[in-house]
Amino acid sequence: MAKLGKATIETQGSFSNSDLMSQIVAYRKVVASNYVLTGPSDIERKLGIPLLVSTKLDGELWFLLHDGEWKLVSPTGRTISGDIEILKPATALDKTSIFAGELHVLGQGRTRIADVTVALAGGDKADTSALAFGIFDVVSSPEVSAIGTPYSVRYELISKIESGKNLFPISSVATTSSSEVAEIFERTVEAAGSEGLVGRAQDGRSYKIKPTKDIDAAILGFTERRDVDGSLLVRSLLFGVLKDDGTWIPISTTGNVGDSSFRKDLLLQL
Repeated sequence: MAKLGKATIETQGSFSNSDLMSQIVAYRKVVASNYVLTGPSDIERKLGIPLLVSTKLDGELWFLLHDGEWKLVSPTGRTISGDIEILKPATALDKTSIFAGELHVLGQGRTRIADVTVALAGGDKADTSALAFGIFDVVSSPEVSAIGTPYSVRYELISKIESGKNLFPISSVATTSSSEVAEIFERTVEAAGSEGLVGRAQDGRSYKIKPTKDIDAAILGFTERRDVDGSLLVRSLLFGVLKDDGTWIPISTTGNVGDSSFRKDLLLQL
């Protein structure tokens, strides 16, 4: 247990309510991990369907819930509770609901996930007034569930939440054509410098739309994992670029590799 300004922040695995944690785990597995990553070139081909489009905040996925008191809980069971600006207006929310949102640091420009890491490590001198939580989904409530209820219905519930500086619903715009999505992307991402957009369809499909950059890189290494049938497949890749002197510079890792079949074939190649 450590201090976060006047609040308390606890380590991973500290959240002990197994029922609430199981709902968080299910949400992350079924909903949060199934976003389709798309770039500007994919907008016309993929995003002509009706969508609710919002600006993506660059932060960390956390959950707002009530467990004796209002708390923020991470997917790994880390908790924030006590005297913090985000939680004060939460008293107006339904105590039986779980809300998913983006924990981020307020600023003049684009939010940055690295700022969250620094803020959460600030100890008793942390400026928690700069931490904010943007609610973008309802995991569960008496009226809806993220697994089974269309997002448009969940969004109606979210949009009724009062908006404040540190706790607010993330607003979405309804689109019906790819040209509308492209216009929002150009205005919000390319011109204003936001991280990207999120588009959610009525049938459960969700898209992250981000700017892309092309680079020639080599696979320097990889990690493995077991599939459900026990066979090995690629879990993640390490990429690097070659310098003129023949040495390598590692530049990035990714676990966004593809489906299980592709991961198995890739492992054989590597």
